[in-house]
Amino acid sequence: MFERVHPLAFKLRVPRVTQPILERPRLYDMLARGLRKKLTLVAAPPGFGKTTLVAAWVSFQLADAADAPRVAWVSLEADDNVPLRFWRYVLTALDKSVPGCAETALAALTSPSSPPLEEILSMLIDTLHTQERRVVLILDDFHHVTDPVIGRALMYLLEHLPEALHVTLLSRSEPGIALARLRAHRQVSDLGPDDLRCTLAEARVFLDEVAGRALPQDLARELNDRAEGWLVGLQLLALSLQNDREEQTLLNELRGTQRFVLDYLMDEVLRRQPEEMQQFLLRTSVLERLNASLCDAVLERSDSQLMLLGAEQRQLFLVALDQGRTWFRLHTLFREALLSRLALWGPELPRALHARASDWFATSGDLFAAVAHAVRADRPTRAVELLAAVPAEQMMDSTFAPALLDWFKQLPSDLVYDQPTLWWPYITWLLYNSQHLKADRWLEGLHQRLQDETRTLPGLPREQRVFLQGILAANRATVAGLSGDGPRARELAEHALQTLRDDADPGRFLAFGALSVAALIDGRLRQASDLTLEAATSAEQGGQHKVALVYGVTGALYQYWDGRPRDAYATLEQFVEVGGPPLILDTDGYSGVILALLLYEANDLDAALTSVRQGIHLAEQRQFTQTLEMGYHALACVSLALGDYSAAHLALEQLSPVMQGNAFRRTLLITSVQVKLWCAAGQVLVARHWAEHLDNAARPESRFARAVEDVARARVWLVCGEPHRALEVLDGLKGEPLLEQMGGVALDVHVLTALAYGQRQEPRAALEALSMAVRRGEAQRQLRPFLDQGAPMLELLTRLQREGAPSVSTSYLRDLHHALSGAVMPTPPGSAGTSVQQERRVEVGLSARELETLTLLARGLSNADAARLLNVSVHTVKSHVRSVLSKLNAQNRTQAVAQARARGLLSRDE
Repeated sequence: MFERVHPLAFKLRVPRVTQPILERPRLYDMLARGLRKKLTLVAAPPGFGKTTLVAAWVSFQLADAADAPRVAWVSLEADDNVPLRFWRYVLTALDKSVPGCAETALAALTSPSSPPLEEILSMLIDTLHTQERRVVLILDDFHHVTDPVIGRALMYLLEHLPEALHVTLLSRSEPGIALARLRAHRQVSDLGPDDLRCTLAEARVFLDEVAGRALPQDLARELNDRAEGWLVGLQLLALSLQNDREEQTLLNELRGTQRFVLDYLMDEVLRRQPEEMQQFLLRTSVLERLNASLCDAVLERSDSQLMLLGAEQRQLFLVALDQGRTWFRLHTLFREALLSRLALWGPELPRALHARASDWFATSGDLFAAVAHAVRADRPTRAVELLAAVPAEQMMDSTFAPALLDWFKQLPSDLVYDQPTLWWPYITWLLYNSQHLKADRWLEGLHQRLQDETRTLPGLPREQRVFLQGILAANRATVAGLSGDGPRARELAEHALQTLRDDADPGRFLAFGALSVAALIDGRLRQASDLTLEAATSAEQGGQHKVALVYGVTGALYQYWDGRPRDAYATLEQFVEVGGPPLILDTDGYSGVILALLLYEANDLDAALTSVRQGIHLAEQRQFTQTLEMGYHALACVSLALGDYSAAHLALEQLSPVMQGNAFRRTLLITSVQVKLWCAAGQVLVARHWAEHLDNAARPESRFARAVEDVARARVWLVCGEPHRALEVLDGLKGEPLLEQMGGVALDVHVLTALAYGQRQEPRAALEALSMAVRRGEAQRQLRPFLDQGAPMLELLTRLQREGAPSVSTSYLRDLHHALSGAVMPTPPGSAGTSVQQERRVEVGLSARELETLTLLARGLSNADAARLLNVSVHTVKSHVRSVLSKLNAQNRTQAVAQARARGLLSRDE
């Protein structure tokens, strides 16, 4: 039976400690007093005895106290830095400590449609609120946790911590979570290196016990000073003094840095052990966990249980992991030192040891551990065979994805090509992590291999080989589409459909999906959405319910881009199952992101913000990069509409790195919102530079991407007060044969044309263009294309209402006017609404850039945020701020903003 690499029994048990050599009542008291607060943080470098201290306190102090709290202990490792795995361990530990307290939360977390972590933790919090007896949750080796999703969820738990729960973190460093607020409210009890260092009295007791004799006080003081109270250093020193070694000789040899001291003492301790023990420790250092059977197999001996117990009795940094003392681990520092010495013997011995470990784990049923050791043993063929035996559901468990991708990177492609069960999990994880180029290269290699019947799967019947080539073509088409290569995606997808004629063939939905992306790239958005919905139907027929949902949501996205938000919302509703899990859960946050765009279009910005945050959180939990890309895009759009320029800028910063190398998706998800942000934040020079560069740059091959760029470029020329240049761009777009198939772009063209004629003081032409825009937007009751234009659009709409226009809905006009009147409306430089503000700015003596800086400060941006948006240094922003304070006779920023509003330099909304 398949088992996880590390049984929960080890991870969720308080480390076994015998009655400690060194009693540390002052630290026990600090730990006890820390229970009055929300969090205890024990942070110190390795070797300071953090785990031993807290385990001893739990086992010999806390357990004996009246009304002692229950303890939930989790020992963390590097592989646990995955949200679902981390919280599964935490909730299981709590439920084991207080049966039933985390049952509901754990069921929600492990369900196929897991809700956001905050909702799951709220279930836990609600249950613990009813508990009378306290629980202490101890997370050991928390330095392994760096995932921001885990950090945010943990902070949520700490901020809403019930009285019944206390959290203790043991870490080698300050954890990467925001503890400033908790510390400000005195809710954190900190124990650091200075607290954990041994006092002279503690050092004397410890040294005497380990050395096996009473040491002179001066020597104890000297050793403690040399070790700086470092517990593992004292232990090594004491072990070196066993057998009456000359004390002064040791002190004379003890020079250099702490790392040098550690290496020196490790050598000393190891050298003083019997040869058999030295060899045992060196060879077992390749194992993260040890038991007698495993050690016997790896070392090819039969007395490992005696050796383990002997090492423990000699205090050779061996930690028992269970009460029966059958499983152990080596202290991290000691193991690292042993491994470095084992490496000096050359690669052959470690490889042989890893190979035996792999065989033992394979026999025991722990296939992932078997694969890991096979890779380290440089046995790629064996590693691939073992990996192919892992059950499919485990291969598709996102918690194992990082390890799987790392192994695939180390394994020769030729070997993986011979194992069809590994093809699709590998491609799936590459695509989920947006590694399109690597996926394309790998698939091309497999395609070439399959054409040679003697190289890959020899003896496979011809019809099955053709079928595999069809599946492969569908996958290659998908990669091509996601990479922005429409013609190649179409060619491969059509080949796949010709090969895979059965509606239930799994590659057909991939082929339809790739054709839809090809249509999108070409600007045929109506066709793209239809094909995506056909892919959803095909996936449903093939029993791929979750895949069908994802395609359905993608169809809604394409309808939104086509200027059909109401149709898109109806599509989303079509995929909601009565009595089933919410769509956002079934699509791992993707539908929440797309719903946010639809709510943004309808100007329901608060609901949009909630939806996109939920979608992003779910995508982060599952590490789905493509959903995160769309999520950051939606978050930037919503934040910009709310006037939160800093949040919009941050979302684009998070989006940009993952979009490198994919010009098509970068244009769709970044260009438009980035240009709007530049214009709204007053970075007109930056926007102008971008537009001028675009005139001379190579243009995208995609019709849709070119159209999106041109709309953004026209927007820049309007903000720069150059309507003639904007009209040149817009007239070019009107000549695009497929413009009517890009409904969203077509509406933007009419809207911006109206603004351009308005700037040119040509009211008839402006109202005619606006009438066309209103008629186009009415069918789907679109708001956002009008709202984004701010005050100039409000003025034009007011005039259109007053003068009237044939075939224009008065009720829709009223809705637009009402929405615009209450919207966050930046007034772009160069537009009709700036003249009064400019006159008052000149009267006060503010420069244009000083007014831009003041506007950003009024919106609550920091100097650093303002500098990024203005594309200047922080020093320059500070200089502008000092000048503004002087000219407005203000003592601080708050006074400056109030003065500016009083003088009409800023609106009341800024």
